[in-house]
Amino acid sequence: MKTRALILSAFTVALSLHSTNAAHHAVTVQNDELSVTLLKKGAELHSIKHLPTGIEYLWQGDPEYWEARSPNMFPVNVRFKDNRFTYQGEDYEMPRMGLAVIADFETVDKTGEKTKAGKIVQVLNSSDETLKYYPFPFQLKITSQVKGLKVLQKYKVTNTGDKSLYFALGGHPGFNTPLTKKRDRND
Repeated sequence: MKTRALILSAFTVALSLHSTNAAHHAVTVQNDELSVTLLKKGAELHSIKHLPTGIEYLWQGDPEYWEARSPNMFPVNVRFKDNRFTYQGEDYEMPRMGLAVIADFETVDKTGEKTKAGKIVQVLNSSDETLKYYPFPFQLKITSQVKGLKVLQKYKVTNTGDKSLYFALGGHPGFNTPLTKKRDRND
């Protein structure tokens, strides 16, 4: 059991060391109504704020209850027994909820680190490191855009290999409730 935990820890470190402190970097897109911030780590929504009122719609990750905010799950959206799966007779280690949750995404389409118009495109490409844990070449692209009072997200998985690509994909956003004073969650 300790050996598996050490292997998983090494994997987590390897994926998150694409650039110095990349796990804490974020990009923001906004219009006159909403400001949306996404982390580069996991391409995770970090904030959805209504600018005229200052209301934060996204759960802010209280570790007492749930420390995440909006994880993206790929290539699995489950936890395998002992964090392992077998494919064609080979065993592979797989982090809980997949690679995307812990990986640093590259921001490829933006109009600056903070933009008032447009969209943000974040990409995760397979690498020699990911292939040790998931034997399929891939590209995961997440496009986030603000239009009026809407946050639009589009997920695209591309098979960059020559065999069938088996995967699951999911997003798990958490939202704040209640949003206004003098209300409780039951309202």
